[in-house]
Amino acid sequence: GAALKIGQMLSIQDNSFINPQLQKIFERVRQSADFMPAWQTTKVLDVELGPDWRDKLAVFEERPFAAASIGQVHHGELKDGREVAIKIQYPGIAQSIKSDVENLLSVLKMSISLPEGLFAESAIVVLRRELEWECDYIREAACARRFRELLKDDPFFYVPAVIDELTTKRVLTAELVTGLPLDKCDRLDQYTRNKICSSILELCLREVFEFRFMQT
Repeated sequence: GAALKIGQMLSIQDNSFINPQLQKIFERVRQSADFMPAWQTTKVLDVELGPDWRDKLAVFEERPFAAASIGQVHHGELKDGREVAIKIQYPGIAQSIKSDVENLLSVLKMSISLPEGLFAESAIVVLRRELEWECDYIREAACARRFRELLKDDPFFYVPAVIDELTTKRVLTAELVTGLPLDKCDRLDQYTRNKICSSILELCLREVFEFRFMQT
């Protein structure tokens, strides 16, 4: 849950923050997450979407194709043929945030030397708020809709549409868009890599100075 999310966040820090041994452990955490059993997945969907949720889909794959710290993602297909990604939150995640954050950061304080100027209590408040936001799929869906509207005429970026009738506070369904993961783009030619990097940088600056809305 939240403890796994913190471990994933710490895995991207450099050696000046955590020692290499801990970093390797957190890297394994970042790459791993467990699936819910099928019965539990079905139970969450029944509670969130109602017992007739399958009637809204032509296809639902029982085995998730991705899992993360607070949920897992299933492939589905709507009756109109559109492929969708269905993100399902693990039960009890939102309720465990406060205790998970405080317990894990207590361990970290004993295990690593926190950098001078890092105010642990302030960091806890911010981290807890970020995790609470991340557990609110209604909020995430609203942000995705807003970002899609902001970039609707952009020639480079495409923001998948949210499927409202299959979205709740613990289930988020959106168009499934295939593509190449960013960390695999190093195999592309130099011109394409330059275009990707410059476009992302331009988007980040537009988010800060034009949109006043940071989604990237």
